[in-house]
Amino acid sequence: MKFVFLLAMLFLSFCSLSQAKDSLVIYTVLDSITLNVEFAKDSPFLDKIQEQKLVAFLDNAHERQSSKMVLTGHTDTDGSDEYNQRLSEQRANSVKAFIEKNRSNSVPVESQFFGEKKLLREELSDEDQQLNRRVELVAYFLVERQKTIPCATGRPRGCPDTLITLPSGIMYKIPTCDYYRNPNCVTLDEFITSRQIQEAGLNTMDVEGNTLFSAGMIKYNICDSLQIEVYIPVRESCFEEGMQLYEGSESSWVLSRRQDFSLEEVNRRRYYRIPVRGSGMVNMDKPGFTTPPGKIRFKSKRGVKLEQVALSCDCPMAAVFGPAKNKRKRTVALPRVCCSNPHVRVILTRKDGTTETLPYQPLSNLKRIRSIGGCKGREKWRFLFFRKRVKLIYRKYRVE
Repeated sequence: MKFVFLLAMLFLSFCSLSQAKDSLVIYTVLDSITLNVEFAKDSPFLDKIQEQKLVAFLDNAHERQSSKMVLTGHTDTDGSDEYNQRLSEQRANSVKAFIEKNRSNSVPVESQFFGEKKLLREELSDEDQQLNRRVELVAYFLVERQKTIPCATGRPRGCPDTLITLPSGIMYKIPTCDYYRNPNCVTLDEFITSRQIQEAGLNTMDVEGNTLFSAGMIKYNICDSLQIEVYIPVRESCFEEGMQLYEGSESSWVLSRRQDFSLEEVNRRRYYRIPVRGSGMVNMDKPGFTTPPGKIRFKSKRGVKLEQVALSCDCPMAAVFGPAKNKRKRTVALPRVCCSNPHVRVILTRKDGTTETLPYQPLSNLKRIRSIGGCKGREKWRFLFFRKRVKLIYRKYRVE
């Protein structure tokens, strides 16, 4: 008891001394530098002047120890929407290739393409058009700041917030004093790529088994009485509109009743801002389909049972799974959710009774079978109790 009393007295004397004297707190904020790389009309290629501008920009970003770069491709309004979308992607890829070629130790580079959707200037002249034919390149880095603030047992008055950037791009805002007192008070696991979702064994399905398209999910554990704000980057190029907040566990998600999340812009990039406290998981999702999609079917060879097949893709970001429904467990049907290259994981039972997990691999690695008849479409004709439906060709894959 005496020992505890002495500790309490020491703590009170420290706080009273701290309140009498201001403390210098060192914290970090996220900053950025930006460059607009311009292109000739209908061209995705860099000229010498733009290459020189890029080299100077990359040198500056390297000196500032940038942690990430984001580049967005744009065009003027000449040409069709499809053509401009493709041209903006080619321009962004040209800049990305130049960065990778000239910086062997380059930081991660994210690419987005908007075509003519985000004009820098309304086109009233040739000069306006030239400004719109661009790739915007933003390099992010952390800057150390310091501020004198009063030290107190609670949250000090005038204590600034700081933004902490995690490796995959998610940020969280926390009062500098709280972070300074206990840097380990916040634990966040981020899942904003299909690979991260695959490695963690997560899925994007609600409690009823419906498919969800995700913008990213986090698992958090935060000290008592502390609330932080988490910023999940908007996936600009792939079904980012109409996202809703879901909460739940690692196995299923439930639509949240909370209304305290919002869409905000930080350093010229859009984020979903979500206040969180305590522990749990949140996920920014949207319902995957207004009408049921087509199916992809997986069938094992004789004697091999399919326990589970999982299908995952990056655009839209989704991960769904399904068990075999027939008695012999040889067939699994999953919704066709992907517009990018899907990956598949299979859990199966061999003839000798051993269970084996085939890790995620491209769907193209499996042997494709073209089948007719198992998937039936609209009704063709009906006579009393008899009816005939149109037989469809569907995709089917063999699991060895």
